[in-house]
Amino acid sequence: MSPSPRILLLCALLLPTSPVPAEQILTLDPAASRIGFTLGATLHAVEGTARVERGEIRFQAEGGPASGEIVVDATSADTEHEGRDKDMHKKVLESETFGTFVLRPTETVGALAPSGTSSIELHGTFEIHGSTFPVVLPTEVTIDGEAITGTATLNVPYVEWGMKDPSKLFLRVEKFVSVEIELSGQISDG
Repeated sequence: MSPSPRILLLCALLLPTSPVPAEQILTLDPAASRIGFTLGATLHAVEGTARVERGEIRFQAEGGPASGEIVVDATSADTEHEGRDKDMHKKVLESETFGTFVLRPTETVGALAPSGTSSIELHGTFEIHGSTFPVVLPTEVTIDGEAITGTATLNVPYVEWGMKDPSKLFLRVEKFVSVEIELSGQISDG
């Protein structure tokens, strides 16, 4: 004897359902975001900045799939030393040909609290110098109302990733650049 349609409907209504995760959208404020970089060198470290052009990330607060992109203007990379910057753009970054760096998130690991600071991992790809590489960025995210900020560090093994080593006879530099990412923007429901 099969159960009546009414009993099946009642059972379906009483079963717990898991809520569909709400999509969140982070829209960056390029003027309030900052990209810094440090390259260790003989006797000193070279520090510089680059400008964020735009960015939007779509994600679930509970973690899971993510999408979007953060675009950085490669031609804006600046160490405040004209000769060094000219060499960096022409010989290492080749920024006339490869004018942007692009971070594309694919997943977040860890949950974001509705307010305050949370630690998550941002998984995705990083496009630089015409190639794309998988990356994982441990990230601190702070939510205050609709304002959201995030900080992360990414070590870029630029020589391994196909760029020229700018070391010279008496100047030796490390084979990776430490990139400090400070993002700021607004969070909204998707």
